[in-house]
Amino acid sequence: MVNQLRILVSQFNVLRTGTLSEILSEILSDNMYQTLAVSLKKTNMEHKPFYFIGNILDPKITAPLLIKQGYEIKKASPSQIKIIRTKLDNIQEISQNTLSYANPYESDIIYVENEKYYQIEKIENENELKYWILEIDCSIDDYDKIIKTIIKNYEIIDKAFLLSELNIQLLWGFLHYHVSDEEIYVDAISSPNYRPLNYIKYISSLNNVATPLKSDEFEDIKSYVIRIEQLCDNEKYQIFQKVMNDLVSYFEIPPKSPFRIIGLFAILEYLLTTNESGKSINKQLQTKLNLLNNRFPNKMNISDFFKISDGFTFEKIIEKLYAYRSDIAHGNSIDFENKLQILNNILLVENFLLTLVRRTIRQALYEPDLIIDLKKC
Repeated sequence: MVNQLRILVSQFNVLRTGTLSEILSEILSDNMYQTLAVSLKKTNMEHKPFYFIGNILDPKITAPLLIKQGYEIKKASPSQIKIIRTKLDNIQEISQNTLSYANPYESDIIYVENEKYYQIEKIENENELKYWILEIDCSIDDYDKIIKTIIKNYEIIDKAFLLSELNIQLLWGFLHYHVSDEEIYVDAISSPNYRPLNYIKYISSLNNVATPLKSDEFEDIKSYVIRIEQLCDNEKYQIFQKVMNDLVSYFEIPPKSPFRIIGLFAILEYLLTTNESGKSINKQLQTKLNLLNNRFPNKMNISDFFKISDGFTFEKIIEKLYAYRSDIAHGNSIDFENKLQILNNILLVENFLLTLVRRTIRQALYEPDLIIDLKKC
C-alpha cells in the first residue's frame, strides 16, 4: 500500500514557507558534544561511527563513495536511520503530522498536471529511504582512542563539502552508541551548534530536492580534502585555516540574516586586503576579485545573478555590493530604490557572494602563494 498526501497548488507556497523554526527549535542543543539516551528496538546494528548528511544525494556514480581513506559516503542502514530519527522526532509534532508525514527523507513528491495538485507519496520500502551518511571505518568501541583523528578528518571533509557549490552539509555525528538485547543507547553526538537547525528548518519534502553528485564533482571534493590537509599542516599557510574556519562559522548564522553578507565580506577582506597599501578596502576588492575571477576555472558571469545593462562590469558590482555591506554594518537604511536598485534581492546577493567566496578560497587552495602576494598589494 502507498500512503499519499495531496496538496493543492494554492497551498504549495504556504507549505514551503511554513514556520518550521517554531517546531524545530528544540531539535538542537547549543553544546558541541552532548549526551543523548534513547530507547529503540534492537536492530542489526552496524557498529561504526557516522555523520548524517542533511542533503538528499543523487549520485551519478556507484555508491558507496570513498572521500578519504576510512571515510565513506553511503546510504544509511535501517538501524542508522532509526538513530537519525531520534534527532528528527520533533517534526512529528506538526499539526496533523502533515510535514512529518511528508518527511523529505521518507517521501516523494509528484505533480499531477491534469488535476493541478502535488501528491506526496510516503516511501514504504526502507531500502528506498533517502538518508545519506558519512561512515567512519572503525569500531565504535575504538572511537574514543582515535577521537582526535576522527574530529580532525571530519573537520577537513566538512570544509571540503562546504567549499563545493553542491553545498553538502554534515549535521550530526553519531560517534558512540551502546546496544543491548532490547535497546539502543546513543551516548555521543557531535554537531555544529546551529547549522542543523538552520538547515532543517528551511526544508520540507517540497523544497529539499536531491543534490546530484557527478564523478567530476566528487573528484573535485576529494581534491579539496587533500589540499586542505596539506595547507593545514603548513605554518606558512595558516591564513587559509582561519578563512576556512570562518566559512564554517558562516553556516551558523540564520538564513536570510543580513549578517551573512557581513560574514562573507569579512572572509574576502581578511584573505585579500591590507591596510598598508593606502588604497580603500572597496577599491582593493574590486581590483583583486576581478583579477581572480579571470583566473577561476569557471569564471563568474554577473548576468547569471543580476539584471544588468550592457557595459556593467564585475568591478562595478563589487563596488555596489561593498556599499550594501557598509550600509548593513553601519545600521543605515538600504537604498534599494536608487543606488542599490540592482541588488534588490538579498537571496541573489548572498548566493553571488557565497559563490565568490567559495571560488576564491578554492583558488587559494591551489595558488596559495599568489593569494598571499595579492593580499600584500
